[in-house]
Amino acid sequence: EVIALAPDLILVNQEENSRRDVERLMELRLPVYIAFPRRVAEGIGHLAMLARLLGIQDQPLAKDLIRRGYHALRQAEQARGAREPLRVFCPIWMDPLMTIHGDTYMSDMLELAGARNVFNDRPRRYPLAADLGRVEPLSDDRVGGRDTRYPRVTLDELVARAPEAVILPDEPHPFSASDADVFRGLDIPAARAGAVVTCDGRDLSWYGSRSVEGLERVKKFIDSLRSRVDASSPSG
Repeated sequence: EVIALAPDLILVNQEENSRRDVERLMELRLPVYIAFPRRVAEGIGHLAMLARLLGIQDQPLAKDLIRRGYHALRQAEQARGAREPLRVFCPIWMDPLMTIHGDTYMSDMLELAGARNVFNDRPRRYPLAADLGRVEPLSDDRVGGRDTRYPRVTLDELVARAPEAVILPDEPHPFSASDADVFRGLDIPAARAGAVVTCDGRDLSWYGSRSVEGLERVKKFIDSLRSRVDASSPSG
């Protein structure tokens, strides 16, 4: 069916498509562009590359969008370190409970916005029992090329990491009110501060044109969340 459509360009996200499917497209000599940004800067770079591939890099709207993207990125990078980052937990699935490693676009977006992912150093371990701390994990050579950037964690691990805020994005998993209540019932700073909140998952995880305005929205969201946390502290 794809061949029959005779596309001029096929845009592929590496995480959302199987390796075999992508290789098959390339074997058929179809024009494939693979995107796999793990940093916001790479997401904006993807936007610039896409403009070139589509031949619109000199059009005013495209140039302005890319310029604004790099400007927002520079501002965010310059602001880093001005304040102590807000320690946050950002799950992406509830059952099993899964979150993000530091080598992900979402984690980088949070860091640029003034937060710190409390699981940024926690890789996914194999097999599942190892990820949950029940058995010893496989060695790196036995893990091979499997993705280790989305660990499955336990509530005990979460309590030990003591996040100041819990951010529940509305995608890829639609967290419910009962899900939020689970985190509000934990002995963590976020629960005591009333800082278990939902957010727009697209601003956290969609790259390209969404990065341009999404970065500023996430920064404002983190600033507002920080104010809530500060107000709840004894010295607030």
